[in-house]
Amino acid sequence: MGFSVILPEINGKSGSTRDLVISVLSKEWPLTSKEIFARLVKAFASPVTYQAVHKTVAQLVDQKVLVRTDSKYAINPQWLDELAGFARGVKEVYTNGGSRSLDETQDIVASGYLKNYAEAFLNELRKKVEAKPKLHVKFLASIECGGREETGKPLNIVKLVETSAEPLLLLGGPGCGKTIALYQMAFALLRKKELTPIYFNFANYAGESLSGLIVSRISLFTQERLNPDAIEGSLENGKFLLLFDGLNEAVGEVNVKLEKMDRNTLALESIKKFVARYPKNKFVVACRTGHDPMSALPFKAVAVQPLTREMIKMFLKNSGQSPKLFKELEKNRGLFELTSNPLLLGMLVSEYAENGFNWKTKSELYKSFLNRLLYQWETHVSAQSMELVVQDAQKLFGALAFKITPKGMFVSVEELEKIGEGIGFSRKYVHELKALGVSSSIMQYSGKGKYQFAHLSFQSYFSARHLRFLLENAGLKIDSLEFKKIVSSKEWRETLTFLVGVSNNPSQLLLGLSGQNAYLAAQLLPEASKVSLATQDIILNKLVERYGEGPVELHSTESSNLRGKSVIRKFKATKNVLEKRHLAWVLGSFRTKEAEKLLLKSINSKDVHLAYHALIALEGSTSAKVVAKLRKLTKNKDPIVRAEAISVLAGAGAETADIDFGSAKEQATIDLVPLLKSENHWVVSHAIRALANLRGVKASSSLYV
Repeated sequence: MGFSVILPEINGKSGSTRDLVISVLSKEWPLTSKEIFARLVKAFASPVTYQAVHKTVAQLVDQKVLVRTDSKYAINPQWLDELAGFARGVKEVYTNGGSRSLDETQDIVASGYLKNYAEAFLNELRKKVEAKPKLHVKFLASIECGGREETGKPLNIVKLVETSAEPLLLLGGPGCGKTIALYQMAFALLRKKELTPIYFNFANYAGESLSGLIVSRISLFTQERLNPDAIEGSLENGKFLLLFDGLNEAVGEVNVKLEKMDRNTLALESIKKFVARYPKNKFVVACRTGHDPMSALPFKAVAVQPLTREMIKMFLKNSGQSPKLFKELEKNRGLFELTSNPLLLGMLVSEYAENGFNWKTKSELYKSFLNRLLYQWETHVSAQSMELVVQDAQKLFGALAFKITPKGMFVSVEELEKIGEGIGFSRKYVHELKALGVSSSIMQYSGKGKYQFAHLSFQSYFSARHLRFLLENAGLKIDSLEFKKIVSSKEWRETLTFLVGVSNNPSQLLLGLSGQNAYLAAQLLPEASKVSLATQDIILNKLVERYGEGPVELHSTESSNLRGKSVIRKFKATKNVLEKRHLAWVLGSFRTKEAEKLLLKSINSKDVHLAYHALIALEGSTSAKVVAKLRKLTKNKDPIVRAEAISVLAGAGAETADIDFGSAKEQATIDLVPLLKSENHWVVSHAIRALANLRGVKASSSLYV
């Protein structure tokens, strides 16, 4: 975050509008833009217009000179710190170097720079991590199909980074808390005064030296010129925790030495070389799950875990919410699932305070939240009605988001003007709408004359709105080559999720998608608030037809008892998780009491995937013990266990007068669909298999999506 050296006139009489605004707020704060205008006119008899003051205030917020809270403004304390640091550095140059210019001086800081940086960074982090739940992770193990699987118990992310000697790859979905997790690591280590954390986002990376970026990052907080040799020595001695965020946001091409290079490839190569050169430091690289670099960055991988029930409850309490909110959330299963995501939980709490529960899906939550951000801003944009201004802002943001999604997150003022002109907006109006976006915290200034959406998911939402317009009003066809490219690209995946939610005809959209990618269409079903059961059945049938067929039995049911005893001994002895799951399938081939006993015991295993395998392996059994166990499992809290138990019972023709299999299968299907969006490969695989079994399709024993 850069800053401008804006020094108001001491007497406040002849300064620019910016000087006068800062002078007013230096004496009284916080004030609304109208109050600032009134004080300015009264104190300085200034001829400035309200519109000029309004525009200036927005620019100062954009430049991080002012901060806005509840429609009121105050001077940004961090800007004051940066300004003081700048003055301190200049004074030191003049004191120690006579008449030398700053560019001609030697480096003015040779030691102690890490202490100054740590103090400044700690102050900034405190606000970012306050009241936030302490996030946890699980290790990810590579599996035979090429994906990853969560293993072990949840671990505190701070303790993990303190004890791990290996570089870590932090994976998670949109809004799961990857950035907050990095901040929590940084904050904890700064307080303990151990390693010095350096945070850097790769979204705008263009091949710069990572050492140089570290120097720039430290200088940003200290406003001191640094000795490069001191930085080099600290790196070689392992003084840093390097936190690299947004690896998935490094997309598009960048010019390096007159040659175009893929930004993501460039970022990966730079990280690998830097880690190899300075191995004594600790490294954490954050990336979205769908963009997992796998072999390209062979670090130890961990996955951010969803917020637990107790974490959600504690967050709501720390946020000043009444216990009533938590109880209401628990009653609404769909809403409660959203709260396991930190970003969505924060949005949900904010919206609940203003509007209560007026939405059911993620897309509806974003619509309500972002609309409120826009409408709450007091505006006099071109003297138009607020409703029209918001509609135009959404058009501009949608066209912008759609334009930059394949390329990254950043847009220059010139590019923004061109996009606005394409819609029919004047340059002046584009800048007014941009100011509205920044003031409402939907967009932000990122330095170097560029802007970005405040969160990548905001960009995806507005991009989906524009894509809806193209499909419903501008002639873009679902079966067109352009749309097929969007469906096949991982950069557009979250946009497609929002597209289903904002679509005026989600059934038609999902049916069209299912013809191209049945798995994706099924994943997106929960986002559609208006889809008939008939449409859902068509999509799910296509899914299980595509992924569900295959041989069930791995071994002949006519295997000898000796073979069965051998498998049983191996099943009891092995400690290999994957082998034990595989052997559970094999045990299903032997209808012996001992095999049945082991499978019934495995259903209660802490390894839920072993439990799934054991459950399916019991298919066809008419044993009274098995039927009794399965009857209990039809009420299990795990949707996959419930579905498989229903399927096995129905397939065995067991006498269960208290179970309406038609209704039970219908409810089980509804409960399974949300699991298709899981980032855990095995959960998705078992969910599809369970859907297949509910539909009587022979499910594969080695299903990999």
